[in-house]
Amino acid sequence: MPMNVEYRAYHPDDSVEACAVLNRAFPKIQFTHDAWEEVAAKDFAAPIALLDGRIVGAIPMKRRVYRIAPGCDVAAWVQYRVGVAPELQRRGIGSGMQAAIKGFLHSRGDILLINTCGQGTPQYRFYRRNGFYDVACPQHFEVRPIVDGSTSDGFHRVSEEDFYANRASWIDLFENCYDEVGGYPLRTGAY
Repeated sequence: MPMNVEYRAYHPDDSVEACAVLNRAFPKIQFTHDAWEEVAAKDFAAPIALLDGRIVGAIPMKRRVYRIAPGCDVAAWVQYRVGVAPELQRRGIGSGMQAAIKGFLHSRGDILLINTCGQGTPQYRFYRRNGFYDVACPQHFEVRPIVDGSTSDGFHRVSEEDFYANRASWIDLFENCYDEVGGYPLRTGAY
């Protein structure tokens, strides 16, 4: 039976319902309403799927500046997750939202990025079906737990407070390591 799903851009009054749909779709990765409001406060967009006037899907996205190569920065929209009400999944609603994005973000950025699981997963196949391609394959790493103030991998851990107090040094270190290759969001004092 065909569904009459409507797609449109997110409006601030959608926050409670969109957050609830995402929490049902991803029960292990919950958004509190306050966290959603914080994310949605600036440089935010989301396609919304409506069925019979109620929100049944959302894809939260943040706009970030990405360095894609040395000296080449682009305005990127980064998708966090594709959320569809569990009882309506695998019926084309996620793909419909992906198509809608291309219309309402057409002149608001240079590139649309996603982070997903490894090749061969259902998520990876979904994005490939929707026209996404691999642009980076970061290596997986594991941070081992601290034992008696040191770590088994030889790294010294610092508190969050100490880390942020030295943010300018961390940004310089990051840029010295990666600036020649690109493929990352620009780091600032806040990110």
